[in-house]
Amino acid sequence: MMKPKKTLSEQQSAMQKRLARNQQQSYLRKREQRLIYARAHNLEVKAEVLTHYGWDGTLRCCWDGCSVNDVDMLTLDHTADDGAQKRASGEGNGQGLYKKLRKLNFPAGYQTLCANHQLKKEVERRRSKAASAHA
Repeated sequence: MMKPKKTLSEQQSAMQKRLARNQQQSYLRKREQRLIYARAHNLEVKAEVLTHYGWDGTLRCCWDGCSVNDVDMLTLDHTADDGAQKRASGEGNGQGLYKKLRKLNFPAGYQTLCANHQLKKEVERRRSKAASAHA
Protein backbone atom coordinates (compact mmCIF):
# COMPACT_ATOMS: atom_id res chain seq x y z
CA MET A 1 0.00 0.00 0.00
CA MET A 2 1.33 3.41 -0.98
CA LYS A 3 1.47 6.37 1.35
CA PRO A 4 -0.46 9.37 0.17
CA LYS A 5 1.76 12.20 -1.07
CA LYS A 6 2.29 15.06 1.34
CA THR A 7 0.94 18.41 0.37
CA LEU A 8 3.31 21.29 -0.19
CA SER A 9 2.43 22.86 3.17
CA GLU A 10 3.08 19.55 4.95
CA GLN A 11 6.47 19.27 3.23
CA GLN A 12 7.34 22.84 4.19
CA SER A 13 6.28 22.21 7.78
CA ALA A 14 8.49 19.10 7.99
CA MET A 15 11.42 21.05 6.53
CA GLN A 16 10.93 23.86 9.06
CA LYS A 17 10.93 21.34 11.91
CA ARG A 18 14.18 19.74 10.64
CA LEU A 19 15.77 23.17 10.23
CA ALA A 20 14.75 24.22 13.74
CA ARG A 21 16.14 20.97 15.18
CA ASN A 22 19.44 21.44 13.30
CA GLN A 23 19.73 25.06 14.45
CA GLN A 24 19.13 24.03 18.05
CA GLN A 25 21.80 21.32 17.83
CA SER A 26 24.25 23.80 16.28
CA TYR A 27 23.48 26.34 19.02
CA LEU A 28 24.14 23.78 21.75
CA ARG A 29 27.45 22.72 20.13
CA LYS A 30 28.66 26.33 19.98
CA ARG A 31 27.28 27.35 23.37
CA GLU A 32 30.34 26.29 25.34
CA GLN A 33 32.64 28.22 22.98
CA ARG A 34 30.53 31.35 23.39
CA LEU A 35 30.55 31.00 27.18
CA ILE A 36 34.34 30.63 27.26
CA TYR A 37 34.73 33.73 25.08
CA ALA A 38 32.22 35.74 27.16
CA ARG A 39 33.95 34.86 30.44
CA ALA A 40 37.35 35.84 29.05
CA HIS A 41 35.96 39.09 27.61
CA ASN A 42 34.19 39.98 30.88
CA LEU A 43 37.40 39.37 32.84
CA GLU A 44 39.32 41.63 30.42
CA VAL A 45 36.77 44.43 30.84
CA LYS A 46 36.81 44.07 34.64
CA ALA A 47 40.62 44.15 34.72
CA GLU A 48 40.69 47.21 32.43
CA VAL A 49 38.25 49.15 34.63
CA LEU A 50 39.86 48.14 37.92
CA THR A 51 43.28 49.02 36.50
CA HIS A 52 42.07 52.46 35.44
CA TYR A 53 40.68 53.17 38.91
CA GLY A 54 43.53 51.37 40.70
CA TRP A 55 46.57 52.72 42.52
CA ASP A 56 48.44 54.95 40.03
CA GLY A 57 46.62 53.30 37.11
CA THR A 58 47.68 49.78 38.06
CA LEU A 59 45.62 46.74 38.97
CA ARG A 60 45.96 47.29 42.71
CA CYS A 61 43.92 48.32 45.76
CA CYS A 62 43.93 52.08 46.41
CA TRP A 63 44.00 51.71 50.20
CA ASP A 64 47.26 53.14 51.53
CA GLY A 65 49.72 50.34 52.19
CA CYS A 66 47.63 47.61 50.56
CA SER A 67 49.28 45.62 47.78
CA VAL A 68 46.41 43.31 46.76
CA ASN A 69 46.46 42.98 42.97
CA ASP A 70 44.39 39.82 42.38
CA VAL A 71 41.53 40.74 40.03
CA ASP A 72 39.28 38.24 41.83
CA MET A 73 39.84 40.05 45.15
CA LEU A 74 39.43 43.60 43.83
CA THR A 75 36.18 45.57 43.72
CA LEU A 76 34.98 48.91 42.43
CA ASP A 77 34.15 51.45 45.14
CA HIS A 78 32.07 54.62 44.85
CA THR A 79 34.28 57.28 46.44
CA ALA A 80 31.27 59.38 47.51
CA ASP A 81 29.65 56.37 49.28
CA ASP A 82 26.61 56.69 47.02
CA GLY A 83 26.69 53.25 45.42
CA ALA A 84 23.35 52.11 46.84
CA GLN A 85 21.59 55.22 45.54
CA LYS A 86 23.24 54.89 42.12
CA ARG A 87 22.26 51.22 41.84
CA ALA A 88 18.68 52.09 42.85
CA SER A 89 18.56 54.76 40.15
CA GLY A 90 19.60 52.24 37.50
CA GLU A 91 23.36 52.69 37.29
CA GLY A 92 23.82 48.93 37.36
CA ASN A 93 26.49 46.74 38.90
CA GLY A 94 29.02 44.10 37.95
CA GLN A 95 29.71 43.64 34.24
CA GLY A 96 27.05 46.13 33.24
CA LEU A 97 28.68 48.84 35.32
CA TYR A 98 32.19 47.99 34.09
CA LYS A 99 31.06 48.24 30.48
CA LYS A 100 29.14 51.45 31.13
CA LEU A 101 32.14 53.13 32.80
CA ARG A 102 34.40 52.12 29.92
CA LYS A 103 31.88 53.45 27.39
CA LEU A 104 31.67 56.76 29.33
CA ASN A 105 35.49 57.02 29.23
CA PHE A 106 36.00 56.26 32.93
CA PRO A 107 34.24 59.10 34.78
CA ALA A 108 35.52 60.23 38.19
CA GLY A 109 33.96 59.03 41.43
CA TYR A 110 35.30 55.48 41.64
CA GLN A 111 38.32 53.68 43.04
CA THR A 112 39.59 50.12 43.18
CA LEU A 113 39.57 48.52 46.63
CA CYS A 114 40.23 44.96 47.72
CA ALA A 115 37.27 43.18 49.26
CA ASN A 116 38.68 43.59 52.79
CA HIS A 117 39.15 47.33 52.46
CA GLN A 118 35.77 47.75 50.78
CA LEU A 119 34.26 46.14 53.89
CA LYS A 120 36.54 48.18 56.21
CA LYS A 121 35.43 51.43 54.54
CA GLU A 122 31.76 50.49 54.98
CA VAL A 123 32.27 49.54 58.65
CA GLU A 124 33.99 52.87 59.30
CA ARG A 125 31.22 54.75 57.49
CA ARG A 126 28.53 53.08 59.59
CA ARG A 127 30.41 53.66 62.86
CA SER A 128 30.85 57.32 61.98
CA LYS A 129 27.16 57.64 61.12
CA ALA A 130 26.13 55.96 64.39
CA ALA A 131 28.50 58.12 66.43
CA SER A 132 27.18 61.34 64.88
CA ALA A 133 23.59 60.21 65.49
CA HIS A 134 24.31 59.71 69.22
CA ALA A 135 26.28 62.94 69.64
